[in-house]
Amino acid sequence: MDSELALEISDPGQLRALAGWLEATRGVTATRTPTASAPNEQGALDILTVVGSSQVLIMAIKTLPAFLSSRRSNFAINATVHGRDIELTASNVADGAVIERIIELLRRDKADG
Repeated sequence: MDSELALEISDPGQLRALAGWLEATRGVTATRTPTASAPNEQGALDILTVVGSSQVLIMAIKTLPAFLSSRRSNFAINATVHGRDIELTASNVADGAVIERIIELLRRDKADG
């Protein structure tokens, strides 16, 4: 059973680079998905919808600290897993706790599936 992860990034110009980075993990598909704009706001942001088995997504997520560290310091990724939002930045992924939170959510999905 495939799992899904939604990623919104602080710099939309990096969306293609992030998709390519994640798709370097065999079995991962990253699709650019437009989102609806909020009421009284103009325009909408695109997100990456990342699909793969829980195990494959876990491998891809573990590569995000390297991606983040190669970007400017204020670059951030907001990951949504099972309706829970988790922000990843170069500083908060350094200790590994935020990555472990995402992995735990994906493992729950695997156990439920």
